[in-house]
Amino acid sequence: RCRFSFASGDVTVAAAYSLNTTTQGGTIRCLIPSHDAGVANVSFSFDSGATYLSASSSTPQHGQLTFNPCGVGHMAKSASASCSVCDSGSFSNSSTATVCTQCSKGTFSGAQASTACTACSAGTYSSTARSSSCASCEEGKFNTLSTQSVCTSCPIGKFSKERGAISCDPCPVGSYASSPASSVCTECTPASFMNHTGGTACGLCPVGKAQARSGKSNCTLCTAGEYGPSTGLVRCFDCDTGSFSNATGRSICAACDFGRYARIRGMSTCAGCEKGRVAAATSASACAECSAGKHASATNQSTCQSCSVGRYAPVSYTHLR
Repeated sequence: RCRFSFASGDVTVAAAYSLNTTTQGGTIRCLIPSHDAGVANVSFSFDSGATYLSASSSTPQHGQLTFNPCGVGHMAKSASASCSVCDSGSFSNSSTATVCTQCSKGTFSGAQASTACTACSAGTYSSTARSSSCASCEEGKFNTLSTQSVCTSCPIGKFSKERGAISCDPCPVGSYASSPASSVCTECTPASFMNHTGGTACGLCPVGKAQARSGKSNCTLCTAGEYGPSTGLVRCFDCDTGSFSNATGRSICAACDFGRYARIRGMSTCAGCEKGRVAAATSASACAECSAGKHASATNQSTCQSCSVGRYAPVSYTHLR
């Protein structure tokens, strides 16, 4: 349409135009209506609302204007003879666009005059429309797919320590991640262990085992002469005097039997009482001497024998006289 501005008022008439389908350029022509006051000004508009796309000559002559399209990456401003560049974060893929389209979430355009938006690659995201760039996923998060508006938290048992991760790694043995979005795994503390990858919690050392160091995949068996009476031990305990442990991984120590003893702690076996000495009870830490008039003529004895009639034995004697 053409709008003629006269001193007495404006007159709008239909316009004819020719369009080059290759360049999208053309010419607008319209007949100037008869008016006593003459033509004061003339402007052109399209039904789409734009005044015109871009003029090669900004001065209309005799109701004719040659115009060119703004081109992709641009838009025609309403009521203006100039084109505007699409800002970063927006685009135009039409040469006759009157508005630039915002990039949607998960996409971006990093420069002006963009003709399309680019998908955020795996490991990145854009959480808002009209983004000029994508952000890398934070530590503890990841994106496997492109065109994402948010990053996904690493599940428990996994972690990502670098920004822009496309996947999460399982925690190695001896460590765990009990919370989602972990950027590091936590080492198992002493007295605990984790024997597989992707752990979410460390287990306590079972009875008969212990672990004094952190970040371990297993616990150590208590050695012979030791015992582990409960779970979660940093170290094993020596068997008390009068007791012993003759195998690894014991949770309790056994009492020395009658006629046997363990004088020091941490014994793997009990010693037998020598001749002339006895252990009358279990759990003995030493053997007692036979008193005068009694004897123990063999080892491993629990009682002293009285001398028979006509015979005698001094203290700790091993045989009769």
